[in-house]
Amino acid sequence: MKIVIGRDATSGCLRIRRDNEKPQLIKGTEGTSPQVSKEHVELETQDGEHFILTNLNEDNVTYVDNVPVVRFALNRGIPIALGIERQPLLWKILDPYLPKYADIRPLKQLYDDYQAAMLDLQIRQQKAGAKRMLTPMFSITGSVLGGVFGQLIGGEDPKIRLILTVVFALPGLIVMLWFFIKGNKEAEFFPMERKRLETEFKARYVCPKCGTPFGMMDYTMLSLRQACGSCKAKFIT
Repeated sequence: MKIVIGRDATSGCLRIRRDNEKPQLIKGTEGTSPQVSKEHVELETQDGEHFILTNLNEDNVTYVDNVPVVRFALNRGIPIALGIERQPLLWKILDPYLPKYADIRPLKQLYDDYQAAMLDLQIRQQKAGAKRMLTPMFSITGSVLGGVFGQLIGGEDPKIRLILTVVFALPGLIVMLWFFIKGNKEAEFFPMERKRLETEFKARYVCPKCGTPFGMMDYTMLSLRQACGSCKAKFIT
């Protein structure tokens, strides 16, 4: 955006024109020095923080940090003065008239990281579910093996068959019990972890300018918007 600043001869105030918009008088600049020309200086910016300043009138002068310049790159806040009398061009006076920008590019990485974390959590939950489904097989397999070996070794002796059955079934029962306890803990962990990730994501997935939450909106959809709906800051994508 290009912003042209100069003096309005009728009111004696500074005036500002953004791109092809209608010029506006800048409040609080009454009594501006006649040494400031009608179109004295131009500020060009793409993010509202970094500017290219150009002195537009050869007959006048523009100072940046007390040094006369014709064209100069500067950041917001660096002192600017207009004309031989060095009338200050205060940033706090300009701010209401300058465009607002919000750099949402860092939000893409935040969104991608959140999606990756949620996918990883889903995979872990599916694996945990598969393990729980296999757990009864340990006990069944052990019992079957115990019965087979009991029949082969123990013959008709019921005590030996019982002992062998227990010996082979016991590890499976222990494993099943371990997975049962672990499964109960995981049943609580996964919903809580999903909620934690979502809460942290929403707290950080906001407008960099005003803090308005963007909820769970897909970053691609967000980047298609031109500006924040609350503060109207233009998105840098």
